[in-house]
Amino acid sequence: MRLTVARCGLLAAIVFLLLSHPAVSQSTEIQCPSSIVVQESADLTNLPGWRTHDNSVKGVHHFYGAAFSEGPPENLVYQAPSGGTKTKRSKVEVYDFSAISDDVWISCLYRDTSQTLTQKLPKKFSRCEVAYDEKTGFRSVKGISCF
Repeated sequence: MRLTVARCGLLAAIVFLLLSHPAVSQSTEIQCPSSIVVQESADLTNLPGWRTHDNSVKGVHHFYGAAFSEGPPENLVYQAPSGGTKTKRSKVEVYDFSAISDDVWISCLYRDTSQTLTQKLPKKFSRCEVAYDEKTGFRSVKGISCF
């Protein structure tokens, strides 16, 4: 089968376009720090006989989950997953931001503390997918991909 010069040129142009433009579905991985050190204290002034006990080792609290909000988290406009999939071996929650005009923020959640790490997502994504770790019975996040 012979390719004409025109066909070769067309084929070369298509290959160039495919290689020079990133795929629409390329994702950006969002990484929450794996742990944080928290120094909490309780006011025991009006609680005689009581003392505090911290279950964490040296104040270290491990990352387990993520939440997304429309605007900063203090605005309390959190997003619920719009869908997802779950099988015996995987669980993924999907968050759809296509109708949100404000900035989307992520909150990284840590075990046994109310302290979270938050930040505005680095760019406007239409959705994020949160994959959970099978090894923890799907109680901890394994990865966050935003598109």
